[in-house]
Amino acid sequence: MSEKSRERLVWVDQLKGLTISVIFLFHFFQNYPDGSTLVAIINRNGTKFGYEAVEIFLVLAGFNISYNWTAKRELNWSKWLKKRMFRLYPSYWLAIIFTLVLYWLFSKIKVDSWGNLILIILGFPNFDLYRKINPGFWFFAVIVQAYLITPLLFYRYSKDYIRFLKIAVIIGIAYKLVGGYLLLNNQMSIFYYLLSQNLILSYLFSFCLGIYWGFVYKEHNKFRGKDWLYATILLTLALVPYIILSRTPPTFYKLGFDIFFTPLCFLLCYWICEKLIGKESKLSSIIAVLGVFSYHIFLIHQPLLFISLPVLVARLPFSKLGNLGISLIIVISLISVYAIFFIKLDDLIKKKISILLK
Repeated sequence: MSEKSRERLVWVDQLKGLTISVIFLFHFFQNYPDGSTLVAIINRNGTKFGYEAVEIFLVLAGFNISYNWTAKRELNWSKWLKKRMFRLYPSYWLAIIFTLVLYWLFSKIKVDSWGNLILIILGFPNFDLYRKINPGFWFFAVIVQAYLITPLLFYRYSKDYIRFLKIAVIIGIAYKLVGGYLLLNNQMSIFYYLLSQNLILSYLFSFCLGIYWGFVYKEHNKFRGKDWLYATILLTLALVPYIILSRTPPTFYKLGFDIFFTPLCFLLCYWICEKLIGKESKLSSIIAVLGVFSYHIFLIHQPLLFISLPVLVARLPFSKLGNLGISLIIVISLISVYAIFFIKLDDLIKKKISILLK
């Protein structure tokens, strides 16, 4: 087995696969239009799982950076950043084209100006802007910001990653306190911009936690007992307030509960991937493949849901529960075919670009 194969962590791909599956199901029920009580209950409670799945994605992004960095110690950050942008931007631009073509064929294009389209193409951080065509594009903007600040973070703190995590916690809590102040003073537009899916600062703790744990895992080849202990304490401290506020709008989760919940949620998902799913089963292979292509799936799945679900609910002749189950099966099949075509085309385009740039 090659060194590269030995270094690849199967559980990371599996965890990405689990996470993108949760996000897909969250968006499926969020957009399922039959108005039944069951769908409403699943949607209301599933929103928090969707939020937490995104936090875990950011933890994994940070984890992969530091885990791989420790193998080299010295990186040309300019080349590293160019490589990351090359991985992100062509896929993102192709997703924009796919989205616009999908709306042109089956609905209508919702971009209201060339200026907004240019901002979308550039990846300007504005969730309200992305909602016009594809809400999933916000994740692209946030992950680009994360990569842009990474060289600075490593320049300052790579030799003292414990201090690095402490500073991330302080900044993360301070940012949430600012959000709480805005909420109390009814500054809702600023609150939603700062605390929702716009800026990396809202996800800085999760991203930096991932960087910290990447160093830890590389050194110990596992997560330590004290990682589990501190993560459990954090969740325990927030559990009662969370239960009290559980019937408030889901956005309250971003006021700091993500900081308290994410560490243990991540560790539990890691345990599921390592101990329960295993490494040699067909299920584990499918989940790992979903993880490898999770970025692509994140970018493209929502517009297909917007277009397909209203048609399915209107035309399927079964009971509400039957329509729900059959719609889920059909949509999974559609997105599988759609994603395979998108991934193959994306890979072909990147190969052609690489040849041209040589």
